[in-house]
Amino acid sequence: MMKSRQLNNLLIGCIALFTLTASCKKDDGPKSKAEGIVQNGSWHISKYTDTGIDSTSQFTGYSFTFNESGSVNANKGTDNYNGNWHILDSSNVTAENLYLIIDFNLTNELADLNEDWFFLLLSDSKLELNDLNGNNLGNQYLTFEQN
Repeated sequence: MMKSRQLNNLLIGCIALFTLTASCKKDDGPKSKAEGIVQNGSWHISKYTDTGIDSTSQFTGYSFTFNESGSVNANKGTDNYNGNWHILDSSNVTAENLYLIIDFNLTNELADLNEDWFFLLLSDSKLELNDLNGNNLGNQYLTFEQN
């Protein structure tokens, strides 16, 4: 009888420990998944259009790295530019309300990236984005692809 009580107490303790550990795991919601994808490796811009005009060539040669600290680095040969980024989840419910916020605080071509970019597509190898203008899709489209 004493052994079965000890086993029951041990079993209850193990279940409590497992429950506590499981409840402390990192959030795997849409925002967290998007952050993991964006931070994974380096990216290049494969498409950038503004009001229907293809201006992708102004980003040729740039490689972008989105760091966990919230900084973003744009590297082109010996030129390095730093900015900030974060993912905004306007609903905390679905991936349909995620935005990539980029801010380089520069006056060169990278200033065109300073937007609240709405995710049209989020995959491990491609990010398709649109600047949101009020509640409507805007006139700028941006696509990052993994290097």
